[in-house]
This record gives sequence, C-alpha cells and structure tokens, in this order.
Amino acid sequence: MRTFYAVLLGTIFGIAAVFLHSFFPPLGIIIAILGSATGIWSIGRVWGKRRFKIIASILWIAIIMRASAAGVGQEFLIQGDGLGLSLLNFGLIAILVAIALPI
Repeated sequence: MRTFYAVLLGTIFGIAAVFLHSFFPPLGIIIAILGSATGIWSIGRVWGKRRFKIIASILWIAIIMRASAAGVGQEFLIQGDGLGLSLLNFGLIAILVAIALPI
C-alpha cells in the first residue's frame, strides 16, 4: 500500500510542479521546486525507507519529462525558456538531494 501511495504522491508532486512553475515568476518556480523536494523527502521520513523516495522521484521525473515533450498538437506544458529549464535542472538537483538526505 505504501508503494501505491508513493506512486500517487510522486505523480501529484510532478503535476503540481508542472502547473506551478510558470505561475507568478519567480515565486512559482521556487514553490514548485521546494515543494517537490520537501514532499519527496517527507515520504522517506514518514515511511522510513529510501525506496519510497526513489519510487516517487521516478514518477516525478516521468511527469516532468512528458510535460516537456511535444504533445499531439505540438504543445508544450514546460517550455524551453528560463523557467522551464530551471524547473528541469534545479528540480532534478533538488530531487536528487532529497533522495540522498538521510532518513
């Protein structure tokens, strides 16, 4: 059941980051990155295992990568501007740090 919740929370954090990163710059990108990293860190803190953080992080990365790729109508949810690239780069770094932090 915890694995299911880790998948669900990783998906929610990823979707929230996609929609928040372009809202009211630069506050939106800060909230998206810090919220995702804090949420993924707290998953491991609550359940006591790093594997749940890794599961949630994989889902977060999958959502972010899919949102940055062209859709059927050639639309992008994460554009290649400064905010989009910041979410990709700094978000990935923050997620990796959240995984590496001790439980």
